[in-house]
Amino acid sequence: MKRNNEDHTNTQLSISVLREYISARADGARISWGAVENATGIGMDGRGKRQFAQAAKQARRCYNKTLVRGAYVGVEFTSHETARGHLEGRINGIMRTARTASEASSMLVERHESDMTEPDKTWLLMRRSMLAAMSNEVRLAQEAPRPAIAIAPPKATRPRMIGDAS
Repeated sequence: MKRNNEDHTNTQLSISVLREYISARADGARISWGAVENATGIGMDGRGKRQFAQAAKQARRCYNKTLVRGAYVGVEFTSHETARGHLEGRINGIMRTARTASEASSMLVERHESDMTEPDKTWLLMRRSMLAAMSNEVRLAQEAPRPAIAIAPPKATRPRMIGDAS
């Protein structure tokens, strides 16, 4: 389905509204999808959540999805306390992807190397070495000693989400 100019304009307007809303939130703020919907008037269905992600990227804000009883109910913007965990999750995802691609490249070489042309073999072997280097760099970064940092103990109460009735 071809999008018309009006759809594009509405999308850009929605992203602009969400970007302003996101920019006004404090670091570490927890916000439910319902609160975003009420404050902006933009439905947080699949399309609205994609627009939210795009607006957060434009606002240069990172966030984690908030999971409650198996359902994503909102977001928590990163703060100085959650930045490391956020990045560690991203790195672990990259590591899993690189490991999966490395395993696939090994299987491809085992199965098809004898039938491949020289340029294809060279390309595949270079990509395998690139994946191995990525995996090794990420592994080394994960195993690197970390400086001792004083971290405050967790608070006894669960932070309430904006718009949370409980």
